[in-house]
Amino acid sequence: MAEQTLASWSSPPELIRSVASKVRATSGHAWTDGDPDTAVFLDLDLCILAASPSAYDAYSPQIAQEYAWVPGDQYRAGRAKVLQNFLARPQLYFTARLQAQWAPAARANLTRELASLKQLAP
Repeated sequence: MAEQTLASWSSPPELIRSVASKVRATSGHAWTDGDPDTAVFLDLDLCILAASPSAYDAYSPQIAQEYAWVPGDQYRAGRAKVLQNFLARPQLYFTARLQAQWAPAARANLTRELASLKQLAP
């Protein structure tokens, strides 16, 4: 959609490629293009993980609501896998500054949500 919209605005092809690359990088949260702007973009995409506990706890049911079409046990298993994958990363954020600033809070939020999901498991 970004590519189509930017093209309809006659944006330069280089900008269209850059934006599309950044958006696509969010699907796996992998920084593969070496562009420092992509690293910042990916870090900002995950800023919610480092939110205050109350803000994160308000966010997590919104994710569940987004996947309301998935049966509860399957959602919990899938969400737990996503959280475990993030927790298994040596670094959650690609920029040194945001890693230092946000990673401890993000890990605490992810760990708390994972524990909550395990408590809900039948």
